[in-house]
Parts: sequence; structure tokens; C-alpha cells
Amino acid sequence: MSNYATVQDVIDSGRSLTAEEMDIASKKIAEASAIIRLRAKSLGKDFDAISFEKNQEFNQIVASEYMRKSENGEDI
Repeated sequence: MSNYATVQDVIDSGRSLTAEEMDIASKKIAEASAIIRLRAKSLGKDFDAISFEKNQEFNQIVASEYMRKSENGEDI
């Protein structure tokens, strides 16, 4: 299963990242995607059935949420 955002989405949202931050972002995006997937499944929804790769707005929301939480020191 693919992630709902990419490191490039984070960068495109206005945050430059070091190589270390890119590695951390990649792991956190995967974690956030899994959380979204599990929460949706608990509500009877299958997010993977919808093509989010074509939905840039959704990718930007995931990237922005990652940035907000990481800047505030919050866990995803």
C-alpha cells in the first residue's frame, strides 16, 4: 500500500528538510498513513479504494498535518 503523502509533498508545502529530516519524515508519513487507514477501516471505509495519488489536496493536508505536529513536537 502506498502512503497518502510523500516527503516531496512536505517540501512542496514550504518546509526544507535536511537528509536526516527526510528520513524521519518518510517514516512518520508511513506511520500517519497507517493510522489514517486503520481509523478509516474502523469506520467501515476503505481509503485505499480511492486513488489518493491523484488527489493533491489530500496529499497536501497529510503533509501539512505532519509539519504542524513535527514543529510542535507532537507525535503523529
